[in-house]
Amino acid sequence: DNGQLKRCFWPSTVDVPVPEGGEATYLDLLRNGLRQLEVCSPGRRPDLALVVDGSDPFEKDVLKSAMPLKLTLEQCVERTRLVHDWLQQRGIPQAYVMAGGYGPDNWRVHAQFLMGVLPDRVSDSLVGR
Repeated sequence: DNGQLKRCFWPSTVDVPVPEGGEATYLDLLRNGLRQLEVCSPGRRPDLALVVDGSDPFEKDVLKSAMPLKLTLEQCVERTRLVHDWLQQRGIPQAYVMAGGYGPDNWRVHAQFLMGVLPDRVSDSLVGR
């Protein structure tokens, strides 16, 4: 209404609230969320995990609604790596949608992750190394 953003919340299996300015605890909150997911779904293995890997929380993002959380490039890459490793350790097939990102540097978040998991397939020259 009147050009104002209407926030809606769709609860999921495990919701991990992150406080504004929660950069220092973000990765620990994620680790805890993954542990909670393990507890609430023991012995169940999905056919596929679709990971929407948004770069909105990246500190160089320009989207105003993402500004309360400013993760470094390293934190963004570690976030995605934690999810990747957690799924891989459980033998869960995974697909990634590189999403979000409103700035000239957001591509770096996705490129750095891909360099880590596909080092033989992603050229260093593509990510500015």
